[in-house]
Amino acid sequence: MGSLGMGGVFKGKTKEECSIVACQYILDNGANWYKNWNKLCTQKGYENIMKLSLDEIKTDLHMCMAWRLKKGRSTLFWDLG
Repeated sequence: MGSLGMGGVFKGKTKEECSIVACQYILDNGANWYKNWNKLCTQKGYENIMKLSLDEIKTDLHMCMAWRLKKGRSTLFWDLG
């Protein structure tokens, strides 16, 4: 979100809440941010995930969000504190 100039949406939120907001944004607006995926991965040094398709990313995030809703917390958000 910070890379998209939207860091203000995190004000006053915990790291877990920020992660959830970012994941939901990705799920809701995939086509808008995915066009910059390779550039963002290169800037951050994330070559290991650069080749993921939008569908792969969305599938992973849907699973994390579903687990969080079912179990109260997702492994994606563990150890953020």
